[in-house]
Amino acid sequence: MSRIMHSSQRMHILPAEILAKPMPVIFNSWASMGVNVSEHKIIDIAELAAETGAELFVIDDGWQTALGDWTPDKTKFPDGLKSIVEKVKALGMNFGLWVEIESFEFKSALYRKHPDWAMTFPGRENHCHHRDDVDRTSMLLNFAREDVAEYMYQSLYSLFVETGISYLKLDMNYYFSTPGWDAAPDEMRQTIWVKYVRNLHNVFARLRKDFPHAIFENCAAGGGRADLAMSHYFSRINRSDNQDTLDILKMHEGFTWLHPSRLAGGACHISDAVYGINLRKIPMKFQAYTGLMGSLAIGKNLPECTAEELAEISSYVSLYKKIRHIPQFGELYRLASHYDRPYAAFEFVSMDKKEALLFVLGHSIQFADKVPAIKLQGLDPDAVYEIEYHGNNPQNGGYTASISEYQPMSGRGLMTLGIRVELLGDYDARILHFK
Repeated sequence: MSRIMHSSQRMHILPAEILAKPMPVIFNSWASMGVNVSEHKIIDIAELAAETGAELFVIDDGWQTALGDWTPDKTKFPDGLKSIVEKVKALGMNFGLWVEIESFEFKSALYRKHPDWAMTFPGRENHCHHRDDVDRTSMLLNFAREDVAEYMYQSLYSLFVETGISYLKLDMNYYFSTPGWDAAPDEMRQTIWVKYVRNLHNVFARLRKDFPHAIFENCAAGGGRADLAMSHYFSRINRSDNQDTLDILKMHEGFTWLHPSRLAGGACHISDAVYGINLRKIPMKFQAYTGLMGSLAIGKNLPECTAEELAEISSYVSLYKKIRHIPQFGELYRLASHYDRPYAAFEFVSMDKKEALLFVLGHSIQFADKVPAIKLQGLDPDAVYEIEYHGNNPQNGGYTASISEYQPMSGRGLMTLGIRVELLGDYDARILHFK
């Protein structure tokens, strides 16, 4: 049923211009810099991102003057963003930005000019939201108002035209606390939810028409707004701000019951920023292999990486570019759940059944236990498949429990008898490529 749902989305819902291409390798600034971005930091890290093979460079939160004022911070970017965009493009990467258009800060020019645009509930004190991690106090904009929606459309349109960006990440970190419209008649107040959502959709419907080849990411404090109506305009979804890789294995299973795997985004698959979730340090290979099942993003602080680490990241990027067409354009089969076993297995099969990928990712293998033979699905039973495997771990001196060489097998044999994939210890992972 989920494969039928994925097919339906590809045919009728997802943006056709974006769906026709593989998702690029993304570098996102959030995991390494937070809001402490600046012109010289961006240039330094962009050069290294290009060397690893990144295809899209994204400045996350912190570039803007304030929430509500979607212009570059003159202290951080005294010459604006256009010259930075040009430098990034000269390095062979496209450029993107983060926005959160449904809130505005008290310090913003927009709030000073239009405090009446705040969402307020009649008879209640106005609710504001403070984020300690970015030292920001803001209120929710009343997007049910046509003038608010039009202002934000014009702001984003100008941002695209003036900077030449080709990617926009929409965040929403403010939950509805006092949803009200005190200046409107009673009958109009009752429509606030419907008008709010319709206006938000309309902004991005217009932008999608204006910039049909731009990638829009639907973030919303992680996966807080992962619905099919948004997917009509957006082609990448941040499943969660929790990007601990073991947690992602479970989230990806649930996410893909509804959404195609290619939509699975996030800012920092390969990064150190996830440590604070569970105080868990995860090898880059395990992070990367999990990210390869969706839309891969790099968040490492590249200037602090060793030459060996940069080379390792580059190897994962190269592998992603080699195989991404299969998970992004093929069909998904969930063969083993991390909820039930100390490993997870996901299989992707190309639509013509000529290629397949098997991802096997182990959490913790104990007593040198063997993973049972995994029976594949969806292959051509009469075809013979050659097998290429990836996964010798450079972080443990090359020691591996992998089978040294796989012999060609028929599709019928792979589906009936299965194939052995050896994992050892913690965070071991393999990718098998069937051709």
